Amino acid sequence: MLYYGFINSTLGMIGALGREGLIDEERLIAMLREVLLQLDVKEGGQSRLISKMLAPVLQCKANLRTRLAQMDWSGRWKHSPFIWKSTIRCFRASGCRPMADLTTASSQFAYSRYDPDIGRTVSFRMLDKNRDLDMLWRWMNQPHVVPQWKMAKPKEDIAAYIDTNLADPHQDPYIGFIDGAPMSYWEAYWAKDDILGRHYPAAEKDRGWHMLVGEPSFLGHGIAPAVIRAFTRFLFLDDPATEKVVGEPSVAARRLLRYAPICAFEEQGEIDLPDKRAKLMFCHRQRFTEQFGL
Repeated sequence: MLYYGFINSTLGMIGALGREGLIDEERLIAMLREVLLQLDVKEGGQSRLISKMLAPVLQCKANLRTRLAQMDWSGRWKHSPFIWKSTIRCFRASGCRPMADLTTASSQFAYSRYDPDIGRTVSFRMLDKNRDLDMLWRWMNQPHVVPQWKMAKPKEDIAAYIDTNLADPHQDPYIGFIDGAPMSYWEAYWAKDDILGRHYPAAEKDRGWHMLVGEPSFLGHGIAPAVIRAFTRFLFLDDPATEKVVGEPSVAARRLLRYAPICAFEEQGEIDLPDKRAKLMFCHRQRFTEQFGL
């Protein structure tokens, strides 16, 4: 079943479609992996077949070798290591980035993955001041952004803000994309070095993020949970030692708070920060992985 149903038929079909230029093989493999992970959760991790399909290395029949050796494998396939010596890598081991997270060497993205829930590709790259200043300035002055970020300032101030963030070793700014279109701004930070780290016993590798959806055309389409899960996954993949991603949304950010449970974030109580009354939120790697996979 593993060889004929999965390797030979399913992966063979993906390879054939990719060879003809009809699909993006990595995108389709990413979709396949997500389906298998969901099935694995439903089965409680007890299905040996699904576990084998998700293995980082798949053992497959060496057809070319048997033909060259003029070997009739049909009567000896269970016993000959010669027949079964070949292996293929489909999904990388836990703790490494899956194939679908990796783009070609020329790619601009630090993370890019097709999300079957929204039928679109979510990507992130590091903010580039020369490329992104005008866009971020425009986003910061959008009416829906101003109340939370309070950064409706001249372009020179946004330029200085970018310089400060890029020079800060405790955080990294990113631009988020949907199908290649820039639509959001993110700041990933190390919680222990942030003011939030004073409000709970932060672990060395705890990460957190701030975000805004800058392009109004992306509002109200139900994609926010997908991009939140994508950036949270990105942080877990970025450092295997990160066991927790934290958040501190304002108690007034009702929409963002509604998304928290469906993104595996759990409320820990309310805290007072210099600029807001906030909800302290934790997303644990284990729970996130169980719900959505990495």
